[in-house]
Amino acid sequence: MGWVGRDLISHREHSFSTWTPFFSTLRHLICLYLCLMASRVHTRFTDNDDALLVKYIAKYNPGVQGRSGNKIYETLVENAENKWSWAARHPWSGWRDRYRRKEVEFNRRIRKYQAEKNLPTENAHYIPGTQKRKVSDDEDMEESKRKRKRASMEYVRKRAKVEVHEEEESGSEGEVQDEIEYVPFLVHAVLAFMLSDLIQPGTCPLPPHACARYLSRHRDPGRTASLQ
Repeated sequence: MGWVGRDLISHREHSFSTWTPFFSTLRHLICLYLCLMASRVHTRFTDNDDALLVKYIAKYNPGVQGRSGNKIYETLVENAENKWSWAARHPWSGWRDRYRRKEVEFNRRIRKYQAEKNLPTENAHYIPGTQKRKVSDDEDMEESKRKRKRASMEYVRKRAKVEVHEEEESGSEGEVQDEIEYVPFLVHAVLAFMLSDLIQPGTCPLPPHACARYLSRHRDPGRTASLQ
């Protein structure tokens, strides 16, 4: 293992030798995960997929209410009565997200198909005129959770923008720079430790300024100067 790994754990409670098996296992797990992710095949949506989805929604969810939910797509992929064998091409969440991303276009095509086939345009479980749905308590609760989640995410985004703006106006460039450099330094250090057997002895895999910064705190000044 390289000097980077030893420096990272020299001040820890455990010795270097006790950490070596852990990082070795971690390295293999990361490689396995990357291989599994690379082996996954993503099936793209085709025009035929869209056409079949239009027909399905037009018949089984004629009104716009409920089209963005989960139920109709879970029913589609479950295919309990073997009516929609084509649905197995994608997971139910994929069909749902496909509709959500192209909602305006899908609704237009669904209306056109309903007019051609003389199909109803309202869901049977909605009261005509009021568009009030007879839903269960569970469905109401799920919708309420989604709204709270969206509101929370919006607050986080707005708060992040405010904090960035305040940092820019404060003029504390030195402190901000320290925080920015700290993250890539740790990333490089962990990667260097895990891949140390591929690194030539005596070389520093970290960015020069990060090496100098780290060594100035934990190693002798002479070695720091040689790496700059």
